[in-house]
Amino acid sequence: MRRRGIFRQTVLTLLMTSLSVPSGAARKPSVVRVQDGLATDRLGETLRQYRARYPQTECNREHGVWDAANSKRTWALWVHCSVREAVTVGGYPLLSSISPQYPFGATTTFYDGRLVEVTYALSAPSPSALIPAITKLCGQPSYLSKAQDGEVVLATWVLHPTGTARVERLPVHAISARPGTIRISDTPLTFVVTLRISIGWDRDTEN
Repeated sequence: MRRRGIFRQTVLTLLMTSLSVPSGAARKPSVVRVQDGLATDRLGETLRQYRARYPQTECNREHGVWDAANSKRTWALWVHCSVREAVTVGGYPLLSSISPQYPFGATTTFYDGRLVEVTYALSAPSPSALIPAITKLCGQPSYLSKAQDGEVVLATWVLHPTGTARVERLPVHAISARPGTIRISDTPLTFVVTLRISIGWDRDTEN
């Protein structure tokens, strides 16, 4: 079923925010403006545009296969960025800004300098809390999954022409033990609601 528009070209696996210091340290302004991810982030925007909006972001290149004939293009096709604070979705803040011991915030992936995916890890009570804000922009979900008690655990949207959005509740097994390190637990330490918007097709949206 067709959705209304392309979700304002809004962008959004849960990705762990980088714990290492990136090459080319991000600028740290004295005052960071809180951004509404649904209103500002756009699939296809450039890395430069994103970093201008989020000066606190930390980015790392993922080096690919070296091609001497075309090294500039192939050596750094993928760039991953992370933001730990000053981002909200539907009025809910990032988990990392509320509970810094959990290293999960907003993570983005750029391919060839263009944004192809963003994931928000949010301090929200359930996926249902985010559905109204997403539905306002792109219509009703194309797929819903509910627990036995009727609570929504997963919702997806098809964003035409080529995007998908997915909101779900996930367990968190990682905690920052001390700066630069993490500890993994066999049992969930807490839960997080994630919203991922990406270019591509989510198999759940076909149901």
